Amino acid sequence: MQIVSWNVNSVNVRKPLLSRLIEEISPEVICLQETKSDNSSFPTDFFEKKNYKCCLNGIRSYNGVAIISKQEPKKFLCHDYCGKKDGRHIEVEIGDYKIHSVYVPAGGDEPDPRINKKFQHKLDFLDELSEFAAKRKGDKMVLCGDLNVAPYEEDVWSHKQLRK
Repeated sequence: MQIVSWNVNSVNVRKPLLSRLIEEISPEVICLQETKSDNSSFPTDFFEKKNYKCCLNGIRSYNGVAIISKQEPKKFLCHDYCGKKDGRHIEVEIGDYKIHSVYVPAGGDEPDPRINKKFQHKLDFLDELSEFAAKRKGDKMVLCGDLNVAPYEEDVWSHKQLRK
């Protein structure tokens, strides 16, 4: 099964590139993050015309995740972390696999939870995601997404500007 994961930073802006992706690669599953679209304004018809089904956990203007699949998923779940309902995790079951599309909070510029609420949110989100995954050890799971974790210099566009 071919699975593609992409932080699209607005699904509507990326429709031409998504169309090209589908035409050239035709993946079984496409996991999207940062769709910046609530469920009612998501371009579902665009994907359905290309024979894909859409599972959405959308948030207008920011966040939002989606899983686009050729097969109808057996199950579809939205997961919430930190009590925020901010559209950052969905799960579908396709065949024997549970496929997840996750968008971890970036955490802001200051990596100190005492002075940066956004960074604390990121840490709390990752703790809850870790607990969630630990409870699912027996599952055949595919975790896709924008994890906003960059341990190496080559993982970011400019490590000098992002030292913190």
